[in-house]
Amino acid sequence: MFKNIFLFLLVFFSVVVFAKDSSKNTSLGAPFLKDMSKEEKKKRHKFARTYIGADHNFFLNTGSSAFFDKDGDEISYNITPGYLPSINIGGTHFWGYTDFYVSINTKYIHYKNNDPVKTSPFYGVWTGARLYPWRLANNTIRPFIGYKIAPIRFYQDKHDNSDRYYSQQNQLKSAFDAGIGFRNDFLYLYLSYNYIVDNSFKDVYISRDKKVETTLPNQFITLGVNYMFEVTKDLVEGETFAAVDAEMEDTIADGFFIGAGPSSIFATPYPEDESYTKEYHPYVGDNSLGAIFPEIAIGYHLFNIDVLFTLGYRFYNSVRRGQGFEISTGRQSLAFEVSKIFFDFYGFSPYLGVGVASEWIHFKEKDGDASISDEKKQFFTPSFLYGWDIRPARKGDFWILRTNLRWTPWLQYKKDNKKYFMSNVEFNFIELIIYPSKLMNHLQKDKNK
Repeated sequence: MFKNIFLFLLVFFSVVVFAKDSSKNTSLGAPFLKDMSKEEKKKRHKFARTYIGADHNFFLNTGSSAFFDKDGDEISYNITPGYLPSINIGGTHFWGYTDFYVSINTKYIHYKNNDPVKTSPFYGVWTGARLYPWRLANNTIRPFIGYKIAPIRFYQDKHDNSDRYYSQQNQLKSAFDAGIGFRNDFLYLYLSYNYIVDNSFKDVYISRDKKVETTLPNQFITLGVNYMFEVTKDLVEGETFAAVDAEMEDTIADGFFIGAGPSSIFATPYPEDESYTKEYHPYVGDNSLGAIFPEIAIGYHLFNIDVLFTLGYRFYNSVRRGQGFEISTGRQSLAFEVSKIFFDFYGFSPYLGVGVASEWIHFKEKDGDASISDEKKQFFTPSFLYGWDIRPARKGDFWILRTNLRWTPWLQYKKDNKKYFMSNVEFNFIELIIYPSKLMNHLQKDKNK
């Protein structure tokens, strides 16, 4: 899991460093910014463009697993490939050299479901990046390479006339992709080949004491169709906005803000000292599938030193299942975080931060229809934060878009003096941040115009 996230961040940081160096030195191998005029570089709104749309994923190969039939015999079988539609939210960045996105996968549809037992691969939410070595400008076709990660679940129902329970396993997987992209003022299209690096699930329990290795289809073709839109151009180029930006630059030292947006989680694998499920319920799955949930924030921004003080609230329910047993953990988290923004690169403003959260956990267990435990606890845990703001202007924005990754490595629940780990990485892909005082200032300027 950490290898997957490290590779994703490595790709991201490489792009950032490459972009900063290339903006100063156009003699580098790739023509980053070389084909842009000075006037175009000054238009900060061209740094990033948002899109929404859909991916159509067509899987090419089969997988394999096994089950117990009604006589107790272990039977191997192939998992058929299928079609997987998904919903995209993303943005091209660095003037068309990169694309950062989330792709929310929906139902996996087998082309021809002749599997002897019902299987339902679920590919979670892909979080990824595409790199265009040559800038994807309007009305051009360019090649790209990419990398993405997602929690993937394998679900296998019990065999007909068998009293054995279903099997389920969840793991974080990664994939490389390569293809071509096209865009104009409104459309963003791409066609790519994708390869999931490790498609095996080594510990799928087909009974409470028997496990087999399972593989899922891992090669697929993606056709993406997306609608692009620009919401900051008129604001940045307008006289009113320019006046507000200048005034904020000179007079405003701080500002209250509110924010909201969707988040998702990537559950981390078992640490070596995780003891509760390993000892009592190893068949419930390696970790819980990532949830999608809202994040709400209020905070204060010291503009002169670009420091953020944020109070954020999140809540979600996470479930681990297997062989008829279920562990459910409802989480409510109220976190106080301090972050430092390091620079403003054409509106791209990355930051690092730390925080501490008050956690309220509702822990429940069921064996079949029987309730085994139902309890609640409250405790505190630290977190680490990385993210970036997209600013149409330097100081005058009354709204911005914020992205962050939050890691809570020591989030755990104590059950019967054993450790039940809930550590995860939260990814808040797009959060709308509003500064009320700036908004009122802008409206007043517009009224007096």
